Amino acid sequence: MKTSCCRINRGLVEEHLKLKKPNPHDFIRVLLDCERVHIVTLKENYDAMRADGNYQKAGIKLVAWRSIPLQIRQVLWAKMLRGKVANAGQYVSHSQNLA
Repeated sequence: MKTSCCRINRGLVEEHLKLKKPNPHDFIRVLLDCERVHIVTLKENYDAMRADGNYQKAGIKLVAWRSIPLQIRQVLWAKMLRGKVANAGQYVSHSQNLA
């Protein structure tokens, strides 16, 4: 279940302030989760926003990048991801030189 990263982060900060025992691993986990790239259609994006970021509630099924056929990954890379993703090298390595 995907929830708004801002809400998770706010709750995490409040929890750690109350406990006075910060756990950097919790923050790293949240950051990594928030940095994930989810490619959705415009309609799916609005559905997800209306469902408060919960993809399951919005009826959106996410699939792993590696499970997408190479030809489709190449199109997604060229049209949507190139130059826009901080961890682009991760996508290239899984897509066999998507130039």
